[in-house]
Amino acid sequence: MAANRRGRPVEVDPDRVARLALRLFVERGFDAVTMDDIAQAAQVSRRSLFRLFSTKSTLLWEGLPEAVEEFGQALADQPPETDAFVAVREAVTGSLLWASPDIEITRARLRLIGAHSALFAEVIQRFERGQRQIAAFLAERRPDLAGLVATVAASAITATVFTALTWWAEHDDGPPQPVVDRALRAIEEGFSPQRSRSSVPRT
Repeated sequence: MAANRRGRPVEVDPDRVARLALRLFVERGFDAVTMDDIAQAAQVSRRSLFRLFSTKSTLLWEGLPEAVEEFGQALADQPPETDAFVAVREAVTGSLLWASPDIEITRARLRLIGAHSALFAEVIQRFERGQRQIAAFLAERRPDLAGLVATVAASAITATVFTALTWWAEHDDGPPQPVVDRALRAIEEGFSPQRSRSSVPRT
């Protein structure tokens, strides 16, 4: 008699599950979809789903940690002679080189996040690591932007990037890079060395 053997656990693809969840969110609305609905659509157990995604909103941020990691490397690879803010802009826009299907998926995600106050409130938390990377980079490249100003500049850049992306998702059918590039150039102007020096309080 053949021995009774347990089958291997089914391997779950997080990206596939996140895409299925996004489709459900778009079709039915974020609040109307439950984790049980997603598990059923993805044909995975509820336990497996929660092991990968602790909350429903986490499904919308799938792939972000890897993207932040790639951004950090792109920032570190910027030539030392490049202006600090130009280097940040180049690293940001370079990280937005998505394949065509991913562009539409990202567009749908951004529309959902931008239209839902609870999801939008998570933006600061989700992008905190990237913001810290930018602040450290600016402080190293631009000693005149010590401490507070580097942190404020990094916060402004992070907010600008996300705002530009949500605007792009709603209003622009092209790739996101030109929109984000244009928005970041406005930040560069505000923190230009000449303007920074002229804004220092005189004693």
